[in-house]
Amino acid sequence: DDYDNSDAHFYLHDIIECPLREDVLFGKGMPTMRHAGNVAMRRLLEERWERYEAAEYSKKTDIAWEVVFEIQRGEGRFLKEDNLHHWYVQVDNEVARQKVSIALRDLVKRRRKQQTGSNEEVAPSAGGGGGTASNGGDGEESGLQTGSSGSLIYKRTTVHQVFLY
Repeated sequence: DDYDNSDAHFYLHDIIECPLREDVLFGKGMPTMRHAGNVAMRRLLEERWERYEAAEYSKKTDIAWEVVFEIQRGEGRFLKEDNLHHWYVQVDNEVARQKVSIALRDLVKRRRKQQTGSNEEVAPSAGGGGGTASNGGDGEESGLQTGSSGSLIYKRTTVHQVFLY
């Protein structure tokens, strides 16, 4: 009863304990690159890289937005891990667009090097945003999937709301 919280600032965040298959994860390493949402994003990038390469600067941003919105239409989110608490938080659309733009730029660089026969390697951007359209070698077909088959797996039951002081 003696506690006065009138000066306290509360921030409401959606905490995601377990990303869904449709989600695109920020980060490095094979688990992130092989995540189904990241594999699906690379497929979308592969479909657009030539158009992105030929586009004027302002149109490049539009192409990146197309990818962000297509992932979101498929129920995907762009998530960044909170390493301190070992959960994920959703990033805003502008951060997601920047990630896609970087991934497209890196993919264009790789394709140019392949076309010129260069042996130099351009590392994929964070979260496996660039790269080939393969399924990451995980032995299953991946993509932006929703549907009745296995729908319990895709339910958003792991989202919690917490107040951070």
